[in-house]
Amino acid sequence: GRTPRALGAALTEEDVTVLDLLPAAGAAVRLGGRLRLLGTTPPAERVAPLVAGLVAAGITATDAVSSVLPEAADLADTASGVLAVPLGREDFLAWFRPETLKEVTWGGNPYQSKVAQTDAGPRLSPRHSFAAWSETVRGTSSPWREHEVAAARTLAGHLAAATLALAEDDNRLSAALQRTLLLDELPTVPGVALAARYIPSAEDVVGGDWYDIVPLPGGRVAIVLGDVAGHGLAAASITAQLRHALRAHLLRAVGPAAALDGLNEVIGALLPGEMATAVVAE
Repeated sequence: GRTPRALGAALTEEDVTVLDLLPAAGAAVRLGGRLRLLGTTPPAERVAPLVAGLVAAGITATDAVSSVLPEAADLADTASGVLAVPLGREDFLAWFRPETLKEVTWGGNPYQSKVAQTDAGPRLSPRHSFAAWSETVRGTSSPWREHEVAAARTLAGHLAAATLALAEDDNRLSAALQRTLLLDELPTVPGVALAARYIPSAEDVVGGDWYDIVPLPGGRVAIVLGDVAGHGLAAASITAQLRHALRAHLLRAVGPAAALDGLNEVIGALLPGEMATAVVAE
């Protein structure tokens, strides 16, 4: 269960969710590229651009999002206030507060004179000047408090560390699995000199590539190059299955074409939706 998907579910589907962490009407969690929404939020397609705009502006919390992003003014009913903390490059946590029609009570209308006219002439009028006066401020939510911003950042820090640890674990597992796929020692084939060199790309240390050398009955040898679509642990595990299946078919089939037909049947039956390419030279 230690995956970005499981983390996202824990934050949004348990009895206590991210929406319980802060007083807000809605929340969004994006982990592993998957967006989950809770409560009252902007439309799903608006959430990521909204958060990206705030992050680009260097804003963590605002109670008047339209003052930072004028194009988001139409979201006032769900997101006048936004608190957003990034998790890596594209993932994030965000909370939303709707527009609050604030009633600001003044000790008198600041836009009117505090001088009242009386029969005896002009006179300062405390009763008039301190009459309750209210002004409605639109496009603004209740403000985010320091401890709320701190709580959001703390949670984001823990999630970022957990996600990084998951990625490191996956990389270690993938690397170990791929080391078993790439031959530590090439088989000895009488009359044939064999050598192999494998250089993964800098971006993809662990992928779906494999090579194999399979000695066949009668002194023949099959040389295999293959590539499973995808990257990381999932691709490496599929690669392991295909490598062993192809070995078995090569030992039984009459030639490379028949062996690859057999491998194709394995993929169709046991790994629907997966794709691989392979070439076999005998």
